[in-house]
Amino acid sequence: MSKYSFATGKTKFRIGDKPIEFSEITKLDTTISFAFDNISLSKNVLCFNNEKIEIKKYFEIIEYMHYLSSIKLEQLVETEKEKFNFHIIDLSKKYQLKTIILKIFKSKNSSNIPEICSFKAGLEEEKLAIAPRFVGFFGINGIFHLLFLDYFHVIYPSSICKIKEKDWVDFYFEKFNV
Repeated sequence: MSKYSFATGKTKFRIGDKPIEFSEITKLDTTISFAFDNISLSKNVLCFNNEKIEIKKYFEIIEYMHYLSSIKLEQLVETEKEKFNFHIIDLSKKYQLKTIILKIFKSKNSSNIPEICSFKAGLEEEKLAIAPRFVGFFGINGIFHLLFLDYFHVIYPSSICKIKEKDWVDFYFEKFNV
């Protein structure tokens, strides 16, 4: 049994809490739930209210989140992680993103933040020629705390991504006075 139980009374991770070990998340016998407390709503490329995303795509994203809510955490992060394109983002290789994440968590080093993960947002990627992703972290009781909607796949850009890293990084650096 996991040391993080549903009986603790505490239901959400709060900035400043001790990060939950990823190995503990996979032991929880539960389905994925989402928390929206920390989402980016600045109308930028990684924001959930990005005006460049068509409204009908948001409906598809919500439908996919509904589907995901029936998926066991173990399936998402272990047994079927390829199906969901699940991975932990290596912040040591993504310096700009690491800097932004540290600002979000009001931390000076990455040992005080949970592991940041990414998995597909469920849209028909072959039709879009992009691969939208949810980016966030797992908190108490396996709740996935959304940070970004990487709709245009800019964190790990493909050759078809027309958005340059500098464009989105500069926005967040300005927002957080980096």
